[in-house]
Amino acid sequence: MARRIWPFAWVIPFLLVCGGDGFAELKKRWRLEFEGGEPRTFTYADPADNRTNLVYVIFKVTNKMDQDCPLMLDVTLRTNRGKFYRPRPMPGAEEQIVCQELKLGGYSVAERKERIAELKEAGRYVTLYEVALKKPVLKPGESIEVLACFPNVTYNIDELYIYVSGLVDVVKYNYVAARAALRGEKAADSIYEYENNVLMLTYKITAAESYVQFNPMEFVERKWLIMNFGPIADKETVKRLVDILDDAAVDVTLNVKEEEKNIGQVIKGTVNLILRLLTNQDFGYDASKSAEENEMVGKNAKEWWALNYKKLVFDEKKNVFHVPE
Repeated sequence: MARRIWPFAWVIPFLLVCGGDGFAELKKRWRLEFEGGEPRTFTYADPADNRTNLVYVIFKVTNKMDQDCPLMLDVTLRTNRGKFYRPRPMPGAEEQIVCQELKLGGYSVAERKERIAELKEAGRYVTLYEVALKKPVLKPGESIEVLACFPNVTYNIDELYIYVSGLVDVVKYNYVAARAALRGEKAADSIYEYENNVLMLTYKITAAESYVQFNPMEFVERKWLIMNFGPIADKETVKRLVDILDDAAVDVTLNVKEEEKNIGQVIKGTVNLILRLLTNQDFGYDASKSAEENEMVGKNAKEWWALNYKKLVFDEKKNVFHVPE
């Protein structure tokens, strides 16, 4: 996940006050359209002829709404053997892949570099890191095409799963809670809540021997994994998020379905992002690292919570928790 923290104003939707019953209606929750995502294999040879096998995906997201949409995309690859992979910046491999995709082999090195620079400037074949640095939002009608490389993926596998976060606003307006608040049955600060939507794409290796390299992959299914974390202005939501970062049994915490029990690392990456938005604290979770390497993340989050939970105050203007000075 890119480390850049976008201003919370891009993420929180705003209300439009309507007449009649005085009920505030939410401006439409933003959502990006997704296309592509089929995993392909590639062997990158560097100038010294050192070779790296990798899996790459190319996908396109489009803003079909009438409002700006923030770009906070995150992509994770998982195999049926349970190992997770994060995209890595690989400029040499990315250049070779684009040349292969667009059949630029007959061009000179200078011509290829110029052509690729033009494509990137037009929003094609950009990496997640380039998106984070240069493209905070998509304007209405705009599209961007992302290239993500996953080096050293284990080849002896039967299925690949691609998880894409950041396609839907993480902030949800709870109409039921809002109506209850109007009736005085619930606190008004319960009408916003965090809900993460992860797009999961499943691909099957179709060859007789389950080696992904050079073998075709067959699309199996596309589905959304939806996880609700609770109201924004509730300290219990912060506690729940901290617990998830620290909890090895994250799947039990979230009560997800049996077939979704291996997505703990994807969930935790989003949880780390939400905690950054909600508290301005980055506990440094990295989904590319093992549970042992991320062990201190949960402990640090727990320690921060124990020291600050009684002092935390919710700022309604900024929609963040903070410790008053």
